[in-house]
Amino acid sequence: MVLIGYARVSTDKQELAGQVERLKQYGCTDEYIFSDIASGSRSDRPGFQRLLSHLRPGDELVSVKLDRIARSLKHLIEIGVLLESKRVDLRIIDQGIETKTPAGRLLFHLLGAIAQFERELIVERTQHGLAYARSQGKLGGRPKSLSWKEKEELKRLYARRELTIEQLCKMFAISASTLYRYVEVEKNDES
Repeated sequence: MVLIGYARVSTDKQELAGQVERLKQYGCTDEYIFSDIASGSRSDRPGFQRLLSHLRPGDELVSVKLDRIARSLKHLIEIGVLLESKRVDLRIIDQGIETKTPAGRLLFHLLGAIAQFERELIVERTQHGLAYARSQGKLGGRPKSLSWKEKEELKRLYARRELTIEQLCKMFAISASTLYRYVEVEKNDES
C-alpha cells in the first residue's frame, strides 16, 4: 500500500505548504504528493490527473479536507466511484473520513452532500441579495471603465477610422469587446 497525497489551493495567492506538511506528517512522501493551483470544480487539474495515473489497487489517497478533492457532489461521487473501481481507499485527515469502513463511506457521502448544499445556499443568498440591491436601484457589477467624455472621444476616433481597433483599445486601456459595446450603444441610440 502506498499513501498518495493530494493538496490543492484555488489561487496562486494561497499557500500549498501547510497542506503538504500535513500530508507528510500523515506518512506521504514527496514522491507521492501531488498538487494543483486550480478550482476544485475543474476536472482538468494536471496534478490530480498525474495522481490518478499513479493509483494502484490497495493504495490510499490522502487529502487534508474533502473540498480539496472536489467542489461539487456530482464530481465527488464520480471520484468516489473511480477510486472504488481502482480499489483505492480515501482518507480525509481533518474530517476523519476513511472509506475502508462502511461508516467512513457513509460519512464521505454525507459530508459531500452537506458541502454541496452549503454551496447552493451561498449562491441562493447571493442571488437574493443582488435582486434586493437592484430593487433598491443599486447596480452591481464592475464600474464603467470610461467616463462620458472618454466614451465620446472613443466614438469620434472610431468613426474617423484612422486608428486600428488595437490602437484604440491600447489608447483607452479597454478590451475590444468593451470598445464594440460602447460603439454599439451609439449605433443603437441613433436608430
